[in-house]
Amino acid sequence: MNGVIVVDKPKGITSNKILGRVKKILNIKKAGHTGTLDPFATGVLPICLNEATKLIPYLNEEYKEYIGIINLGIETDTLDETGNILKNKTVGKIEESDILTCLYSFKGSISQIPPMYSALKVKGVRLYNMARKGEVVERKPREIFIDKIELLSFKSPYIEFYVRCSKGTYVRSLANDIGNKLGFGGCLKELKRVSSGQFRIDNSFNLSEIEENSFKLTSINELLKDYSNINVDDELEKIIRNGKKLIKKYFVNLEVPYLRAKEKVVINNGNQTIAILESLKSTVEINKINNNETIFKVLRVLNYS
Repeated sequence: MNGVIVVDKPKGITSNKILGRVKKILNIKKAGHTGTLDPFATGVLPICLNEATKLIPYLNEEYKEYIGIINLGIETDTLDETGNILKNKTVGKIEESDILTCLYSFKGSISQIPPMYSALKVKGVRLYNMARKGEVVERKPREIFIDKIELLSFKSPYIEFYVRCSKGTYVRSLANDIGNKLGFGGCLKELKRVSSGQFRIDNSFNLSEIEENSFKLTSINELLKDYSNINVDDELEKIIRNGKKLIKKYFVNLEVPYLRAKEKVVINNGNQTIAILESLKSTVEINKINNNETIFKVLRVLNYS
């Protein structure tokens, strides 16, 4: 069983516990998720099985989509409803147009300070471990990108919103920043991830469906569909698997796509993906060199036995 199962994570459980449950249900030893969801959050949690775990660094998950609810007037130490309340402010009169203007002001490239309750490390220690001891340390702001942000509904003190943002965005911090800009503060009451790259909530499965074997895997071929590819024969597959230098002469009679230096390339033998390579030179450079020069570096080799 090789591929990705997209789990619709329930509320109140860690991503690692979901991973453990899936491994136990499917009776597999090798699995990994592609990005942690906070315990209180729900939604898309892609879990790679067996050989697909080798592909985690190469999956296209640059953008993620969320639907969240901000509780205006409440500020907590975790920036969500699970934390200790630090401030409780009465929410005064606010117009929907003010909320729209506020949300749109966050669109584009913005600077965001990671929350103390996060898995980032400072001097080798995770921030949430420091936060639990009452410590607060300086965190460097990070550039993130908000591609889309929309108001879904407003019924004071709750703002329901949709956001499409770059990988690495802390929606808890975004919710708090929105609340502060509106003048009341705020924390995240609910959060649902509806997509992570190519993985979407409408193609996800809950734990009961997985237990009943009522799910569909995203295949390895589907995972890598956006990459350029080269189809090889059994002889070249053996050369790749044996770790020999991948020189130009092995590829001169194959259909090789136009490549940039350092571009990732998927290698197939028929319908089976066998490896991911990195081009050491651009096509223009490859055309100028002799047949005995190395043109590819092996990044991953997949084994299906």
